[in-house]
Amino acid sequence: MPGAHFVLTRVRGTLVVTLQNAADADTLRAASQALMEELEQRGAEGVVFEISGCEVIDIDEFTSLRKLVQTVEWLGVSSVIAGLRPGIVAYLASAGASTGALRASLNLEQALLYLAEIPSMRSQGSCSKRSSTPQVKAPCEPPPCKARSTRRRARIDLDEGTVIMSL
Repeated sequence: MPGAHFVLTRVRGTLVVTLQNAADADTLRAASQALMEELEQRGAEGVVFEISGCEVIDIDEFTSLRKLVQTVEWLGVSSVIAGLRPGIVAYLASAGASTGALRASLNLEQALLYLAEIPSMRSQGSCSKRSSTPQVKAPCEPPPCKARSTRRRARIDLDEGTVIMSL
């Protein structure tokens, strides 16, 4: 698609979707299609959406990205958004963007470390890798729940240009 700029790579068992320059509708649509095909064919233990190359993300683009993350999660694959810029975070917070249960990290390295710490869904009988052979196993069980507070806090330091969010 013209204007669709993304790279899909595999780092061990994790797929990394790198959005370059923009998270517009065409780019997200093309990335989603390529990601779903890769998950269908080879599966993955996790997905990182690396967006540090995006200078600006508006509320509609963020909502589309959040829906893509949710789709991946529904397939039983853990995901993390890496590289959100402080200015984008400040804008999204002020615009009242719904984050749901998104996991975010400062950079790709932290996202990969986070996903490596999660117990493998595959070892728990994950259904994330599709097969043409019918399976008679019991439904997938989610990983153990780590209870977290639903209270969210954000601190914006305009003098320093930083945004600190506690989820």
